[in-house]
Amino acid sequence: MMKNRYVFTALFLMLSCMAFSNTFDRIKSRKVAISLGRISLHSDTALHLQTNTVLEDGMLLDILQQSSLFHNDKDENQQFRWYKVRTGTNQIGWVFGDAIAIFSPKNAADTLLLAFSLKKWNLSASFGASMSWLASVEGKELKSSSDAARKVYREQYLVFSNQSGKSISLPLTISGAEGVQQLNSFEIRDITGDADPEIIIEKAISEIPGFEVRNAEIYRFSRSGFQKIFEQPMTLFASAQTLSPARYKIIQIERKLIRISWVDFRSCQPGRFSTETERALQDKKKCVDYVTSTYGWDAATGMFTPIYAESRKPLKGFSKGRFFLRTAALMNAEKRAKLDPEDPITAIFVFSDFERSEEKDNPIWLYVETNSGQSGYIPAFRIYFEETEHADILNDYFSNPPGKGIIKKSEGKFVVFSAR
Repeated sequence: MMKNRYVFTALFLMLSCMAFSNTFDRIKSRKVAISLGRISLHSDTALHLQTNTVLEDGMLLDILQQSSLFHNDKDENQQFRWYKVRTGTNQIGWVFGDAIAIFSPKNAADTLLLAFSLKKWNLSASFGASMSWLASVEGKELKSSSDAARKVYREQYLVFSNQSGKSISLPLTISGAEGVQQLNSFEIRDITGDADPEIIIEKAISEIPGFEVRNAEIYRFSRSGFQKIFEQPMTLFASAQTLSPARYKIIQIERKLIRISWVDFRSCQPGRFSTETERALQDKKKCVDYVTSTYGWDAATGMFTPIYAESRKPLKGFSKGRFFLRTAALMNAEKRAKLDPEDPITAIFVFSDFERSEEKDNPIWLYVETNSGQSGYIPAFRIYFEETEHADILNDYFSNPPGKGIIKKSEGKFVVFSAR
């Protein structure tokens, strides 16, 4: 009896190892897909045919065949192929292409994700050993568009499949008729201190060509999927339709802490202006603050939550040379006080409509105060900033402001990691 028990245990372990190995081998074949939600398995390539067979979310599927043609979806806005698939329990049928994400070769993947194709992980105790791979939904747009690139519809996913065949997926990029969502940065590392890695993403979203908004998102793993534990809109606006000179919030991440900093160009209170002329031009004035906020990891809620109240401080700068402050935002206005090289100033507000064409003889102006209490207007390119993470961005903007209708793109990462 004892001998039979050992034989049974050994056989069970051998079959389990074969199944686990088989899951990863199936993925390495590059002929796999995952179900996106609960989907219908059809006996033929027709959406109108009734079926009682439903596949659960996150099922690993083997691709056996695909239709040669694209077919309209139910709303007739897009077209996708049909795919003949086999489940891990040997169910065979057809699924429509908008319901599954198919293995993506490296040459079709976002360059930030290449390192995560066919990589092994130990994500969490509940999910176990797994393999990551890239998958996509691909189709055609039926909506009219003058942009050829927007006639192709594509979603890209990062997928993790564990040894038992359970898969969880995270949508990362989208391109199509309604716009483009792409990655500016992507990291997988432990930032909560529990030894399980999180996914940190900076996304760029462009619904209008040339106009980009950004979001920061952080996800943690769970057996049932990805849980969003932090999200922060990063785009800064000077007005409803105009990006701020500071462009985006900077998000600094270290173990269990997230610090957010930005330069806020906000509407000024009417009391700020002493003359009737200045009050009439109030819509062209934006008061300036340097703002920070801090979030901490809260294990009880499983979220990053605010731990300090939002802090606002004056924006500090320095004179680039010997210049005079003026009584108005005009080169021929009366001189008020002299600035020497490296004199410190505090920026109170910016005078500009941020949309018209800027020239050196008609520049963006700053209203500033000196340490001695003097105040007045000075062309913004006469000042430089150092004591803020946005210093280089502001210095570049004020020295070379964009013309009307031009959006100045900021390169580099706005989600950064502390050395600690």
